[in-house]
Amino acid sequence: RMLDEDCPKCKRKVAVKQIYFTAWQILFGYTLFAALFSLVLIEIVAATARQYGLSQHALELILRVLVLELIPLLTALFVALRSGAAIGAEVALMRVSGQIEDLEEAGENPLHGEFVPRIAAAALSVASLTTLSCALALWLAYFAIYGFSPWGYAEYTRIVGNVFDLPGLAG
Repeated sequence: RMLDEDCPKCKRKVAVKQIYFTAWQILFGYTLFAALFSLVLIEIVAATARQYGLSQHALELILRVLVLELIPLLTALFVALRSGAAIGAEVALMRVSGQIEDLEEAGENPLHGEFVPRIAAAALSVASLTTLSCALALWLAYFAIYGFSPWGYAEYTRIVGNVFDLPGLAG
């Protein structure tokens, strides 16, 4: 049977559509924004640390602030603002057109069939965009601190291992 968009059993199609709008469609723009934001912040922290003689702590500070705090927060806010408005408008249109009442009368749970796939897709979008942006920030941090030299790799991996311990990653 052909799946149509209004079918309450088409949760997968709704989720895929939501992932497309909240992650894939904005992937290039958000990645570019995250790279520029990361690079600016890395340069500010590195220059300030060098100025105060704390350059040995610059990379750890960059990783803790940027990768563990700011990028996940910015990604969550970005996706929430982008998808939250769209989900709100879609729910309002469904309410006005009577689709929600039709689903309730048919014995379907509109929350389960319409909203849960959208929320799950938004959460998946946040996770994937955060992972990509954090990996990009890690790469940029290495090249901003050590340049294109492979000699800083041992120290870099030691610092990354200290910053991203199990409790830190779980948080």
